[in-house]
Amino acid sequence: MIRDRKPYRMLLPLLLFLLLIFTSCTDGGAGIFYSIEIEEEIKNRSLPDYLTAFSYATINDMYYLAGGGLYRWNSLTPSQEWSDMSLPSGWKYTWQVASNDSDTLYTILENSDGDMTALYTWNGGWGSAYSLPVGRPYRLWYADSRLYVATQQTVNETDKDYDYRLYQANDATDLSAGFAQVTVGGSPFVSSNKPIRDLAFDTDNAEVLFITSESVYSGTGNTFNTDTAATPSGSYDYLRNIHYSTTHSDIFISTADEIINGDGYVYRWDGTSLTGFSSVGDDPNDFGDIFFGGDYYLLLGAENGYYESVAGSSSFSGESNTIESSANYDITDLSSAVVQGIFDGPGDSFFAMTSGNGLWRNTNGTWSRE
Repeated sequence: MIRDRKPYRMLLPLLLFLLLIFTSCTDGGAGIFYSIEIEEEIKNRSLPDYLTAFSYATINDMYYLAGGGLYRWNSLTPSQEWSDMSLPSGWKYTWQVASNDSDTLYTILENSDGDMTALYTWNGGWGSAYSLPVGRPYRLWYADSRLYVATQQTVNETDKDYDYRLYQANDATDLSAGFAQVTVGGSPFVSSNKPIRDLAFDTDNAEVLFITSESVYSGTGNTFNTDTAATPSGSYDYLRNIHYSTTHSDIFISTADEIINGDGYVYRWDGTSLTGFSSVGDDPNDFGDIFFGGDYYLLLGAENGYYESVAGSSSFSGESNTIESSANYDITDLSSAVVQGIFDGPGDSFFAMTSGNGLWRNTNGTWSRE
């Protein structure tokens, strides 16, 4: 469902490094992952209304959110506000978090000048900074009990020429053990000007898949091969995201156009065959599985709101078809916001991360900004 978007203002220098990463990692000049915009201020519970939320992680009942600052929230006390976490000395921003779901948080930190990043762990306290063999870390994932980190190396800044690599931690419980570079077809994988966009673990087939803007790769550990069977061949400009859906028990891959407000398409991969699943009327962002009102849903964030697919369905439908009333949803700023991704919450609640429009919570079908 396409809606007119409100005029926005661009965020200021605190996002410069991220803008460099995400707008230079393009094919034909289109920015990847995120667009960064802000809305007018509205009173909320605890987080900035103009927050751009980039990623989240959970450790037991605690939720962690990266959006410039690092925030946490205890789901056992839902009325409690999100709280700021202090970062190690010398570091000011964080944009990426992941966890092993039990005791360790992984995050990429950035200094105030935006010219340095480092990988850190948090386990009741901050560990040491870790560097990757080549390049600056910009994305990370915890999948199949392994930590994967994508890096960007500047080859020629003037020409916006970059190389991208993927590393696997030799020991996710002790990052001082070092990192092994992922290989594809037996050779160290280096992607020139094709950023590593996303990674997912296919639980049913026990394999990890990651995507660049043009190809799908599958394997285990740090050994991968190009997976042409899983790579969409339709008419699109680049691959957008990849996700294993617990709702549908398959891998989902989204594609997008480089034009602003272009259309997107979603494909379904069952480990053997790739089928077209659904078109969406907006550029797609990230996926998220939720349990709500007694049903499981796969949700897809988009450039205008989000889309939903209930368990057993064979396509995506416009948002608010079943989760809440259109009347409730349409009057919120969320209905015209860029929804970066969605994640499940306790009980009948889930969250929507936006670009410059804050973090939103849906509780029993009603939206409110955090």
